[in-house]
This record gives sequence, C-alpha cells and structure tokens, in this order.
Amino acid sequence: MAETEEATSKKKSYRKDKPWDDETVEHWKIEEFKPGDMKWPLVEESSFATLFPKYREKYLRDVWPHIKRTLS
Repeated sequence: MAETEEATSKKKSYRKDKPWDDETVEHWKIEEFKPGDMKWPLVEESSFATLFPKYREKYLRDVWPHIKRTLS
C-alpha cells in the first residue's frame, strides 16, 4: 500500500497546470471571419520531392498514368 501511495504522490508532484487548461478561455468558440482580417493573400506554395530506388523507377513510370487517371 505504501508503494501505491508513493507512486501517486510522485505523479502528482510533477503535474503542472497546462496553459490550455485555462477555464476562462472558450476553446470551442468559432470566431467570425471578415474579409479585412487577412492582411495579405495566400501566395505561398509548397512542394516536395521523393527519391525512389532505381529498381522502382520503371514500375512507377509504368503505373503513374493509371494512378492519375484513377484519381481524376
């Protein structure tokens, strides 16, 4: 029994309040969006590239048109 009390007290001793646990903040409130709220347009573009092993390149080149056709 002493071990369980020690374990629970140890857990509670390191527990700290989280900033998102604040009761004064309404977390589910949806704020109204107005056209003037956004100062700049969204013009950023992101891209990525993945390198595949040589032995998979032929397979991917063969299958890619089928994938594009299926997704469109």
